[in-house]
Amino acid sequence: MTGTKKRLARGASPSPQTVGLAEKGYQIIARNVRTPYGEIDIIAQQADVTIFVEVKNTDLKQGFLSREKITPAKQNI
Repeated sequence: MTGTKKRLARGASPSPQTVGLAEKGYQIIARNVRTPYGEIDIIAQQADVTIFVEVKNTDLKQGFLSREKITPAKQNI
C-alpha cells in the first residue's frame, strides 16, 4: 500500500480532494463531520497544522469559481 493510500485508509473511498491533500503530506483525520454550526467536509493534519476544508464542486461553465460560493457566514464558524 502506498503512503497516500495508507493516509486515506479509513473506510471511505478517496475523493480527488483527499487524494490531493494526502499527496501533499496531509493525514486525513475526518470527513463529513457534523457540528451544531454545520458540516466540515474534510479535516486534515500535517505536523502541527490542522486544516478544515469546505469542498465545493462547480462547473466553470456556470460563470463563477468555487471559492465564490463560500459565504462570509461559513468563513466565520
